[in-house]
Amino acid sequence: MSNILISFPNRSDSGTLSAGTWESTLPLANMQDAQLAKVARSTAATLASTKFDCDLGSGLYLRVIALPGTTQLTKAAKWRIRGSNDASFGSSVYDSGWIDIYPVIYPTGVLNFGDPGFFDGKLAAVDYTAGYRVQPVHILTTISTSRYWRIELDDTTNGAGYVEIGRLFMGYAYEPTINMKTGYSFGWQTTSSSTETDGGAVFHDDRARRRVMEFVLAQETTDEALVRGFEATRQLGTAGQFFVVTDPADTAHLHRRAFLGTLKELSPLRFPYSLRADQAWAVVEEL
Repeated sequence: MSNILISFPNRSDSGTLSAGTWESTLPLANMQDAQLAKVARSTAATLASTKFDCDLGSGLYLRVIALPGTTQLTKAAKWRIRGSNDASFGSSVYDSGWIDIYPVIYPTGVLNFGDPGFFDGKLAAVDYTAGYRVQPVHILTTISTSRYWRIELDDTTNGAGYVEIGRLFMGYAYEPTINMKTGYSFGWQTTSSSTETDGGAVFHDDRARRRVMEFVLAQETTDEALVRGFEATRQLGTAGQFFVVTDPADTAHLHRRAFLGTLKELSPLRFPYSLRADQAWAVVEEL
């Protein structure tokens, strides 16, 4: 298991977006809005329309790139991510190549014969059409510092004739020297409610489920705890968005255990030993 990644701040929010062709009422700028429901929509599904560039203003180190809140892509969709210090992308510092938006998500041997996704291990059509959330997430394979970044989407067979993107997240990441403590929790939270009538019938107000995760970074040096965790909670508060990747090496479950979230509360540093600190993190998903 690789060490957890805590990615912030979102560098794209202060960047300049351009390229591609996007609806004037649903522009690229919507990707920089914290509300995931404010989407950007391309004018067509062609390669020329569904790409965009982000100028960060200076060369910045990135580790995590994601498109949270993106649902209007087909199972066949691919994307490519490039970083360059040349605005024309004549040369690239980083190039992911074309990769699947929806990768293998069912490990071998988990599904029964005949189950959707049994043969290719990918998201089944029945799940896709039911709105299963699989957000595009890419962990950069090499440390890359670039000013200009280009994201290209290949979904030319999309029956809608366009693509929609909810949020653009581009951040470097804090990878703790010592991984999170054994015993972390990960699950779902909901505010759904039920009302029972006098006659015994039950009516349900079914609301969306959010992922929640609680973990502890333990035995950090005082320097690491103060520079990283202590400063992170100061910068983020309980409203600042960040991206958590539980295990970047676990590609099959990346979409399950990597998500955009906020802190439920601000936890203090605790010093069980004079030169070592522990800090608890409680994260709730942004929808």
